[in-house]
Amino acid sequence: MKLTNIVLLCLLSCCFQIAGTGLIKFVLNQSPINAVKDYLPFLLQVKVILALVFVFIAALIMFKALSFGSLSVVTPIFTTINFIFTVMVGRYFFNENISFVKITGLVIIIVGVLLVANSEN
Repeated sequence: MKLTNIVLLCLLSCCFQIAGTGLIKFVLNQSPINAVKDYLPFLLQVKVILALVFVFIAALIMFKALSFGSLSVVTPIFTTINFIFTVMVGRYFFNENISFVKITGLVIIIVGVLLVANSEN
């Protein structure tokens, strides 16, 4: 049950994290930051503020996940889910390429996390 709670919380946290960073990427595609003077107007956009709220919520959920397990288990689970979702969002929303090397890397990460998570049992 404890591992299930960790995975569910990491999944939820990743959803907020990817929603936030994806929204920031969307805004950056429309108005890139080219100089230091561009940061303040960028940060004051409603979409960017909403994205930062999503990232903050993701952090709060991650804190709760950390309360269920060790850092060496929770963080790799979060990172794996985050990588998988990031690749999917990059592909479907930003038309990024998914190469064989990316897929191989994801498989290696997933196997590694499974080994780490099972070492705690």
